[in-house]
Amino acid sequence: MESQIDLCSTDIVSNQPENDVRVAVYDLSAQLRAKLSHILFPFNISGIWHTEVHVFGQIYYYSDGIVQRDVSEMGFQDFVQFEEIGITTLTPHILNEWVMSQSDNYTSSKYHVLDHNCCDFANELCEFLTGVSIPLYLRTQSNDFLSTFAGRKLHPYINTIFANGHVGSGVVDQYRNKYFGRGILSSFRGSS
Repeated sequence: MESQIDLCSTDIVSNQPENDVRVAVYDLSAQLRAKLSHILFPFNISGIWHTEVHVFGQIYYYSDGIVQRDVSEMGFQDFVQFEEIGITTLTPHILNEWVMSQSDNYTSSKYHVLDHNCCDFANELCEFLTGVSIPLYLRTQSNDFLSTFAGRKLHPYINTIFANGHVGSGVVDQYRNKYFGRGILSSFRGSS
């Protein structure tokens, strides 16, 4: 999957109509592969996807709670492409009410890299806004991983790491801060 856009251009974020809903897709596998070696990834994977929903000039994603930023703060490190989802008829006010209502479901302590992650949040948000799911390859990456020999062997260890919110999404935040900078304007955090 290759991006066909000029990543140096701000047009990709500034030309989005306000009520268009799209998902920015990032591939974290290159950085993780370099750090964790090919021993952990002895199988062919198309990517380890991180997703963010763009709508109303804002970016929403799940990391250390539900995070909201201005689209001008979009990071381009490991950006792959946009997936166009559709058009929403809802208002920013209704979106913010929904986000607040979901803040207890998407806390740092409830984050799990396989079972409750940014792709799950993006899918739920896109379905709320448009009635349309995010693309299948983003929704099934965890199951695809778990269907491999390595995935089945690593699953108990991954569950142990994420048990009781010991790691949470801080791993994602550390990655984003290192490669994208802090730049978080606001976040909606529920109780942990």
